[in-house]
Amino acid sequence: MSPSPTASKTFESMGSNPNRCSTFRFKQFEIVNSLSAMKVGTDGVLLGAWADNDKTDRILDIGSGSGLISLMLAQRFPDARITGIEIDPQATAEARLNASNTAWQDRITFICNDFCEWSTDEKFDMIVSNPPFFTNGLKSPDSSRATARHAAGLSPASILDRASKMLDPDGVIAMIVPADMVDNLIFEAAMHRLNPLKITNVTTRAGKPPRRALISFTPKACAVTSSIFTISGADGFTPEYRDLTHEFYLEF
Repeated sequence: MSPSPTASKTFESMGSNPNRCSTFRFKQFEIVNSLSAMKVGTDGVLLGAWADNDKTDRILDIGSGSGLISLMLAQRFPDARITGIEIDPQATAEARLNASNTAWQDRITFICNDFCEWSTDEKFDMIVSNPPFFTNGLKSPDSSRATARHAAGLSPASILDRASKMLDPDGVIAMIVPADMVDNLIFEAAMHRLNPLKITNVTTRAGKPPRRALISFTPKACAVTSSIFTISGADGFTPEYRDLTHEFYLEF
């Protein structure tokens, strides 16, 4: 998805957007992403505003890019200590810069490493990821963008495999994925004893089929809740979208 409104950008439909701004300003922070392969987009904003758990003391952001989701979670959860892991050195450098310009810098750590090789003894209350998902499409000619977006490097299945071992027994893994990936992801999660907790199917406009799904998993036995979330309608952005993101976007 392309970015939703900031101080200098209005909503654009989901898809490629080569002219994205190098700096996005939110109410309490800004994101410089001139070097990071993946720019600020609606997918990340939705996940950062939607992901939740009863306990959020320790949060892991997998594929943290320029730090958008980590900073959103730092704003939402004032007691959280957040670790972001990112394979791209340039993106990691920008994430550290972005965090250094906030009041939350002491609670956020960005690690430059391959999540598939990284290990830790820490257990996390919440793990989030806006994972690569172009499993069947052509890779981008930009190698850093291809690494950031193509599932050959870090698939949602591999995220579930490793993240499940780092999750607190009462923890939650939250992701945003293409809507047509949900059934396969639930199957993969079951292989790692993770149960779907909440599924929010996201559509750009009322009446259109979902393009994305926000989905969370937990090791605990639970009843799954499912809903439809619409970003815009005939009169512009929907009240539910404004309500979800009003703590971040300048216009809301």
